[in-house]
Amino acid sequence: MRGPKPLSTVTIDPEEIRADRRKSRRFDQCGLGEEAIYVGGWLTPRRFYVPYSQVTHVFKRVAVSKGSGKAFLTPILYLVVRYDDGKEKQCSFRYLNEADEMLTELERTHPEISLKKPGSEAAD
Repeated sequence: MRGPKPLSTVTIDPEEIRADRRKSRRFDQCGLGEEAIYVGGWLTPRRFYVPYSQVTHVFKRVAVSKGSGKAFLTPILYLVVRYDDGKEKQCSFRYLNEADEMLTELERTHPEISLKKPGSEAAD
């Protein structure tokens, strides 16, 4: 079994990150471990990780599917993880309540991470 791949320039020991991923709390394609936040790849849930020390923002983004001309446009919910001074990785969620639960858990365990889109903090 291969472990999750790092997205950040900061990495964690492969054995330690495998164990952390196994114990992580799962939220659709993402997960929250003790060492890192896990995001999914194209077909693989929790395939990549970013250590909490490198995460600056986690926020929701809503996009609209292209539509085929025969059906309605469908909203798609993404959770975006911003890390390493501006890099972003987004992960789609099927259910809004799972994204909200993940953000609530992240706020409880890591209050230093902003849950707002960069630039919107100044508006408060």
